[in-house]
Amino acid sequence: MNWLQNIDISSHFIERYFQRVLNVDLPSNYDHFSAKTKVFKDLISRLTENEILCGNSLCFDNHMVKIPFEQTKIIIVKDNTLVTVINNNKDR
Repeated sequence: MNWLQNIDISSHFIERYFQRVLNVDLPSNYDHFSAKTKVFKDLISRLTENEILCGNSLCFDNHMVKIPFEQTKIIIVKDNTLVTVINNNKDR
């Protein structure tokens, strides 16, 4: 089973995804369901096969995992919920 089939998305993840991946601010009066759908669809389109396989290997048996994303970011998953996305630039 694919780890993304049973995943939830936190409001914090949505905010950080807009900022750090989409490079736009989340509108102050956004519709949560629409934003969640937009983030999930965009995330699916960006994940590589290796990133999906990494999630499949780690998410089911662990309380918290860090999954590499787009070579410069890390997705934090805790208890089957996308918690945040952080920049992982080594140049900082």
